[in-house]
Amino acid sequence: MLSVQREIDAVSGYLDLGMIDEALATLEALENAHNGVRRAQFLALRLKLSRKFQRWDSMRKAATRLKELAPHEPEVWISEADAIRHAVNVKAAADHLREAEILFPDNAHIKFQLGCYHCQLKRLEEGEQYVREAAAMQAHWQRIALQDHDVKALWPKLRGDDTWLS
Repeated sequence: MLSVQREIDAVSGYLDLGMIDEALATLEALENAHNGVRRAQFLALRLKLSRKFQRWDSMRKAATRLKELAPHEPEVWISEADAIRHAVNVKAAADHLREAEILFPDNAHIKFQLGCYHCQLKRLEEGEQYVREAAAMQAHWQRIALQDHDVKALWPKLRGDDTWLS
């Protein structure tokens, strides 16, 4: 068996050559060959590369497997929802993230993503409510909301609100 560093170098080599499918397949093989923390590290790397290269099915598979290993990590649920959004549709992603909201009711990132999904589904009142909840929990979501194109329909209302970004 190759050392872990050589295996990672092989993945990097495929990426350098633009062989994205081969890099992702090698990572998947590494995930299956290793247990515990190392497996989670390989899954996280595959998730990141899949997102970067818009390989949504691969990202979804990696996120689902990561969620099995760490169901208590809200960011894994968010990544899985993002993959679902691109691989399936926004409604399916929103449905998935509502499950996460039940498990993590105080997570501002989940609230913000739900706001994004609702805006994309033309449910602007619900979208605004979620975006405002996220911003009330963590102020940095106010700035993000004014840059995120998923909530662009809310920009005039948010910019006209004197309390927004105060």
